[in-house]
Amino acid sequence: LGSSIVRVDLVAFVMGLCSPWVAILCFVLYLTELLSGIILGVPPKFYSPFATRYLGRFTFLTFQTNAICTVYFFWCCISAFTQSPLLDDLVVRFFPLAFGLGVFLTLAYYGLDHFNPENLTRRK
Repeated sequence: LGSSIVRVDLVAFVMGLCSPWVAILCFVLYLTELLSGIILGVPPKFYSPFATRYLGRFTFLTFQTNAICTVYFFWCCISAFTQSPLLDDLVVRFFPLAFGLGVFLTLAYYGLDHFNPENLTRRK
């Protein structure tokens, strides 16, 4: 009984995030981040040729997270407009992944990597 109450609360919380405006805003922001890295960013073969020789940008957790969250919030948009039980279930099941990656990656990237002096010189 206790776990079903927690499940209902999580479903209500996550589906609140899937209101059309929130879903669209999050999707557009993640898509912008993903595309700006591709279009405006320095290609990784110039600053990390060995690490990126097979997977390119997908080598980096930042790019993976932006791609995963873009797909997740696209699902949220579709779910908000169609009321599909299957998509609602996917949105609820993948919420911990999208939330965990989004929060952890922001803190870890800016705390450990972005302002690291070695990486600053390598990106110049």
